[in-house]
Amino acid sequence: MLIMNDHFLRSSFALLFGLFFICRVNANPEIVKPFKVELPPVIDGILDDDIWQDAPNVTGFKTFVPDYDKPMGFTTKVMMAYDAENLYFGFQCQDKPDLIKTSLAQRDRIRDDDWICINLDSYNDKQSLYALYVNPSGIQMDTRYSNGQEDSGADFIWYSQSTIDEEGYNVEVRIPLKSIRYSVKNDLVEMGVIFERKISRLSIQGTYPPLDPDMGTAFLMQSMLLQYEGIKANTLLEILPAVTYGEGTQFLEGEKIKTGGKPDFGLTGKWGISSDLVMDATINPDFSQVEADARQIDNNLRFALFFPERRPFFLEGNENFIVAGTGGEGLRQVFNSRTVVDPDVALKFSGKFGPKNRFSTIFASDQQLSSTGEDLKNANVYIGRYIRALKGDSFIGGIYTQRDTEDKINNVGGIDGTIRLSQASTISGHFINSFSTNKQLADTEHTHAEKLQYQLNNRKITVSGTVFNLSDNFNTDVGFVGRTGLTKFSAFVNPKIYPKSKLLIRIDNQISLSQAYDHPSGLWEKNIGYTLRSNWIRRTTLSAGFTIRDEIFRGLKFKRNRFTASMGSQVNKRLQLNTNFTKSKKIRYIFAENQMPYSGRGVDVSGRVTWQASDQFNFNLTLLYSNFYRESDDFKEFDRTIIRSRNIFQLNQFFFLRSIIEYDNSARELFTDFLASFTLIPGTVVHLGYGSLYDRQEWDVNSREYHEADRFLRQKSNFFFKASYLWRF
Repeated sequence: MLIMNDHFLRSSFALLFGLFFICRVNANPEIVKPFKVELPPVIDGILDDDIWQDAPNVTGFKTFVPDYDKPMGFTTKVMMAYDAENLYFGFQCQDKPDLIKTSLAQRDRIRDDDWICINLDSYNDKQSLYALYVNPSGIQMDTRYSNGQEDSGADFIWYSQSTIDEEGYNVEVRIPLKSIRYSVKNDLVEMGVIFERKISRLSIQGTYPPLDPDMGTAFLMQSMLLQYEGIKANTLLEILPAVTYGEGTQFLEGEKIKTGGKPDFGLTGKWGISSDLVMDATINPDFSQVEADARQIDNNLRFALFFPERRPFFLEGNENFIVAGTGGEGLRQVFNSRTVVDPDVALKFSGKFGPKNRFSTIFASDQQLSSTGEDLKNANVYIGRYIRALKGDSFIGGIYTQRDTEDKINNVGGIDGTIRLSQASTISGHFINSFSTNKQLADTEHTHAEKLQYQLNNRKITVSGTVFNLSDNFNTDVGFVGRTGLTKFSAFVNPKIYPKSKLLIRIDNQISLSQAYDHPSGLWEKNIGYTLRSNWIRRTTLSAGFTIRDEIFRGLKFKRNRFTASMGSQVNKRLQLNTNFTKSKKIRYIFAENQMPYSGRGVDVSGRVTWQASDQFNFNLTLLYSNFYRESDDFKEFDRTIIRSRNIFQLNQFFFLRSIIEYDNSARELFTDFLASFTLIPGTVVHLGYGSLYDRQEWDVNSREYHEADRFLRQKSNFFFKASYLWRF
């Protein structure tokens, strides 16, 4: 019998972290010196400027999806130039014009289209990437990639245009140096780059330089080196005033009550102290969200739902707060910025000092309300992050967070890191401590979290092995944590098969095994799973799998066996279908001490239909369904369906109209949201919206109570206006 010893676990993690100093790196990359110009090109998507005739160019893209090192079938040529203040790129993408998949879409919603991407390692330190995407209609998408995770909430100021002609499509891009962070050494700026292209209907993606099949998708290790000379030292200053106005009504006991009705002003500023050091500050920031969170099924959950960050202030340098080994089970985020709800003032520094040291800090004074709506003293939030780059994409870092309220102070801190062991394998992990002090009782609780993960990924196989430990009641007031009081060992292996077929592209055999030790009960739980996944043409995937597993809840062991099947397909360039079905044993999670949890069964279904009716019209319909049958008597305890329709008319790349209609049968609620939105560049925006909430009930004047009814009664409505203008100097 294995006895779990806390000191043994902590010593084991410390020993394994010592392996971080064994690593290998790749060979010297290809070096290209872009053409320096005096007269900049016109960014119109037409590659007729003289500079494109003289600029260095690369071609010879090879695939990495679904297989590596295959010709893409259509030539892609990339040209590179620059001046003292901007980087320029031109793309010639050969294709059949009538088969190109594109849309005149909202910014950041082009992932299913054809596109090109500039993956730019602006520091050339192999720690993070700017990923700048453009589709054949000139619509942009941008992300930040760091530590194995891609943050899609990032928004940068850059310019692009595209044109479609008889040979395919062309793209021109201008990236102001003010918009990115970089280092200058002896008048020389070095950046790494990987150019990427997707052809949606062929289910392929390719890159230049081609990715090495033995290294897998380790982008940061395989970039081409760009060298620039004579770049002007740019000083960035941004001022972003914003005004929001909201006015609403709600009905309480049959009476109509008005809410809001006062404008709210805020001011945000950004100062680029140097090319690699930025300060952000804000007073009464506007953290309103134009993109409403989609409702999720929250019946019978063991943990809180997680929603991604969308608010602009946190996005500069947000990738620096990704801690190695977080995500998935256990400690999901050490710093979850959505825990800072409504700050009066916030300040942030992010940047580099020296060639290998990166840091980010945040201070916020966050407004608080008690459960009764009473104002409380503001909570002070402090976040500090340091990263030291090692060889290749390896790093070691530290993080510290604090949330200080009237009755409690929570301090969290620790170290993390990732080390590349070979061309295709890494080891990563974290060691985090938490100290929570009750100010009234002067009592401090110490908890901790550790994780170590090995990953290998190349053309032939993907392998991972993980061990993590979260002590009982591990707490972080500014993070996001799943299940605590758990030690888990898991392994995953996926051999990949590439059939010689024109229809079937790849077969994945995914095998997962795990053993977990539940600290409070002293019981073990197992998980054995297998999934067969196949990739076909037209971005079609079919998968089916089963899992044999246990789960411990409140000291009891429950069976959680399940069967899952899913399908997704790009039927044609206008229609996309996705669906997922799961049938499983379930637990009825009950937390009340005088009641016990029990077993059940049920199904969970999700589906999505996306119809691009034209380049300007997009219709998206999603369905979520879940039920639960009690095992003892087969009684159906709940049966919930959420239907959501999201419809967009994109007049041009700056202006769109959107409607959202959502119905929840369990709550008997209908939600509507209408938005007119104009975005010239990120920051310069005008939004006008109106939303309402209805439910199926009526007010009885005699009994002065609400009763269920067949018709919908409006319960809440809200009018919303926001305008901001970005002044950039």
